[in-house]
Amino acid sequence: MELLVIDADTGREVRVDPQDLPRIADLLDSSNSGLVLIGLAATPGYWPQARRRLAELGADTLKARYIDADRDAILLGSRREEATSLLVKAWSAFLKATPRSPQPRVKASLNRRVSRRELLRRGPYATLEYTATPLVLSEECSRLASCRLCLEACPYNALSEKPPEPDPARCAECGFCTSFCPNEYLWDPTSPKSSLRSFIEALTSHEPMPALIVTCSKLREKLYEEVDKGGTGRAPGAVIYEVSCIASLPLSRLMYLAYTGVAVLYYCPADEQALCPKRQGADRYFETLRKAANVFKLDYKAIETLEEAFNRGKALQAPLRDAAREDVVRSLSREDGGVEEGLPFYMVRVSEECTFCGACVSRCPAEALRVEAAEKYRLLFSHARCIGCGECVLACPENAVQLIGLADAQLLRSGKHVEVVSSPIARCQLCGRPIGPESMVRRVKERLEEAFPSGASEAAQLCPECRVKAGLAARNED
Repeated sequence: MELLVIDADTGREVRVDPQDLPRIADLLDSSNSGLVLIGLAATPGYWPQARRRLAELGADTLKARYIDADRDAILLGSRREEATSLLVKAWSAFLKATPRSPQPRVKASLNRRVSRRELLRRGPYATLEYTATPLVLSEECSRLASCRLCLEACPYNALSEKPPEPDPARCAECGFCTSFCPNEYLWDPTSPKSSLRSFIEALTSHEPMPALIVTCSKLREKLYEEVDKGGTGRAPGAVIYEVSCIASLPLSRLMYLAYTGVAVLYYCPADEQALCPKRQGADRYFETLRKAANVFKLDYKAIETLEEAFNRGKALQAPLRDAAREDVVRSLSREDGGVEEGLPFYMVRVSEECTFCGACVSRCPAEALRVEAAEKYRLLFSHARCIGCGECVLACPENAVQLIGLADAQLLRSGKHVEVVSSPIARCQLCGRPIGPESMVRRVKERLEEAFPSGASEAAQLCPECRVKAGLAARNED
C-alpha cells in the first residue's frame, strides 16, 4: 500500500512507501510550505507513529498534515473522493498561510541513538527535533513593555523575560499561554491565526459547514477507532483539526469561530487527559472556557465519544473577514451574562489621585481610554477595547491606575466608554475662567508648596493671563 504525498504549494503528487519515512522527511525538507499526506484506514495507528519517527529524523512535522481518506470521509459524511479533495484543499491553504517567520524552535536530541545510515542521509537534521513551543513576534511584543500576561498564565512557569522565552526543560507545549496574549503576538505553531482562517475559508464549499474536532495526533487515532466500530451510522459532519494540545486553540480564536458560526468539539476524554503530561494546561484551558461561557455565546463542546459529535455542522453566520476584536467581543457577549475573573479581559480602576494629564490615553495602544471635558473632566474607559497590556499603569505619574482581570458581559456588550473617575472644573480665582481639572490644580499647588514654601503655590489657582498680571503687580510693589 502506498502513501500519497502532495506538496501544498505546487500540488505535485508523489507516491511513497508509508514506511519509507526518511524519504518523506527529505520531501518535507525540500517543500516550502509543507506536505499533505493521504493514507487509508488499512494502516491503523500509522500517523502517530509516523509523526513521532519523522520528528526523530529531524523533519519539521509542523509542515505535515495527514488525511485518512476512509475515516475522514466518514466523519465528514461525504464520498471518499469528495472528502479527500476538500481536505487537501483546506490543509494546503492552511500550510500556505502559515507564517514563515519566526521559525519554529528546534532542540538538540543528544540522548537519542542515531544510526550511521540516518546520519549520512539526514546530516545534522538527525540530531535535531522541531518543537511546538510558542512563537512570538518579538518586536511587536516588546512594544508592550509592561505586559506580563502570558508569563503569569503559564501553568508550568516555563516562560520568562520580555519578549517571552520558553524554557525547553519546563515547557509542556500545551499552548495555554497563547490565550492570554492580548494581540496574539504569541501563538502555538500548530495553529497560527492566518492558517486557521484559510482552513475555514477552504471548507465553506461544503454544506453544511463542518464542525471542527480539536484533538492531538494520539487521540486522533482513538477517535478513528470509534469510527471503525461503526455506531449509529449517522455522519457527524465534522473535520479533525489536529493540534499539539487542545489548549493551543486560544480563546480569541474560539471566539472568532463562534462569531463566524463554526462549532468546535474538543476530543480529549477524561481518562486520557488524566494521564497526559499536558493535563495542567488542558485543565486550566477548560476552566477558562467554562468561565468564558458565562460571559460569551460560545459554540463548543467537550466530547467523550464520537456519538456526541453527530449533526453539529451548520451554515456560517458571519462573513469570513478579519473582524476587529471589539466587534467580536460585543457580538458574542451574552445578554444574560455575568462577571467572571480569570479571563483575558480587563478593566481599569482609577483613584482620585488622577490629574487627567492624559499620559495613560497617549500610551494606550487599543484606544480604550480617553479624556472628556464638558461640565466636568471625565476619564472614560472601554472594556471591549482594553487588551490588558498594562501600559496605562506604567504611564501614570501619580500611580492612580490599577489593572483588574475581569470580564463584565454587560459592559462588553455595550461597547461604550464608561466613566472611571471625574473631577470638577477649577476656575481662576480672579477672573473665573476654567483652568483645568480641580485634581490637577490641587496637585500642582501641592508640588509648588513643597518646592516654594513662600506662597508661590497661589499661582496654580490662576489662569495664565491673570498669573502674568499678578506677577507684574507683585514686581511693581517691590
